[in-house]
Amino acid sequence: MRAWLMAVAAIGAVLVSGTTLRAQNAEPSGSTAATAIQRLEQLRAAAREARARSDWAAYRVAAEQMKALLNASPQSRLELARAQVRVGDERAALDEIGAYARMGQASGVVEKLPDFEPLRQRKAFESVRTSMAANRQPVARSTVAFPIPDPGLLPEDIDFDPLSKRFFITSVLQRRIVSTPGEGPLVEFARSPSGWPMLALKIDTQRQLLWATEVALDGFASVAAADHRKSAVLCYDLKSGKLLRRVEGPRPGALGDLALAADGSVQGASSSPFRTVRAPSASCVFPRTLPSRRSSRSRSSNGPRRRWEIPRTA
Repeated sequence: MRAWLMAVAAIGAVLVSGTTLRAQNAEPSGSTAATAIQRLEQLRAAAREARARSDWAAYRVAAEQMKALLNASPQSRLELARAQVRVGDERAALDEIGAYARMGQASGVVEKLPDFEPLRQRKAFESVRTSMAANRQPVARSTVAFPIPDPGLLPEDIDFDPLSKRFFITSVLQRRIVSTPGEGPLVEFARSPSGWPMLALKIDTQRQLLWATEVALDGFASVAAADHRKSAVLCYDLKSGKLLRRVEGPRPGALGDLALAADGSVQGASSSPFRTVRAPSASCVFPRTLPSRRSSRSRSSNGPRRRWEIPRTA
């Protein structure tokens, strides 16, 4: 009988242990969130609630899940280190803070937060302190190429044409493109046809074209509210400054970057929301792509890809 009771007790202990482990590793409520941002907010809320009730095991679980979601970002490592200290695993906490420092990071939180006081008392923390001090030192390997005499230009992008030996610069505030040989006055190349801030710029020297983007940024008095979150790709003749093509990208969008391919096609990237558009040199086709490379295997929730085209230019 005694052996039977011990066996039952052992089975009960295993079941309780398994239930505890499942509870510790369970997803927070509502974990089927549609976006990563919502998921992150859920985990942050779970961490706050766990700290408030001094449930350090649950706090560590939430911190570990945040680290996984954020691909081990520096801040997620600090959060996990804080949780590791609370559960008494100071060695693991030092490993996280050491990795944080090796990522080139430095923060006064590490030196001042009371949670990290046990770590600061350990000899191994000295190497972390030394690394963060080194990370705070400025790194300057550049030299001044030339000054821009107009303080109100607010430059956004720059490119160089080796044939004319001139730099071309977009302006956010003045909504135009200027050029300069480097030393000397700025010369206006072109203005935004819509009166919007001008952002990205790319020069195709071989075809003597200049590509740029204009974006109807929110918060600019010069941008009509009806145009907010519109953007367009512009193609200019590099010699004359004549506008050859203008094609609006998908809305909402903010085409802030351009890349030029060897075949003369241009790819632009928008960050609000993230998407890319591609403009072949001949036909300027703009297909809408999926929100990110990671989800490129699935179809867009907005339906099939759409295309924007303009006729071939002479």
